[in-house]
Amino acid sequence: MAVESAYEFGWQYSLATAKMLNSVKAADQVGSKTDRATAMNTFSETMKGMIPEEAQSSPQFQYFTALDTLNNSLYAANSNTEKQTAMDAFYSSLDSITVTG
Repeated sequence: MAVESAYEFGWQYSLATAKMLNSVKAADQVGSKTDRATAMNTFSETMKGMIPEEAQSSPQFQYFTALDTLNNSLYAANSNTEKQTAMDAFYSSLDSITVTG
């Protein structure tokens, strides 16, 4: 669902941010990295859904997605092995981005 106007984008962004912050606060109160990572992933997916589909195939958007996934994976990681797996996935994602010009 790409947004149609700057007003709608602002409203949807504000709403998604408020929901994410509320979820992160609740997760922090119980010390749950998993719940916090879920809240951050939900926010990311909401933001991605606001971007027109034709823009989602751009190298810039693909890089944003890879970096966002890396950040969320690193936050949720409980071990160095999980962190290394997240880094490997990030580099693999970068390898698949095609820049033309």
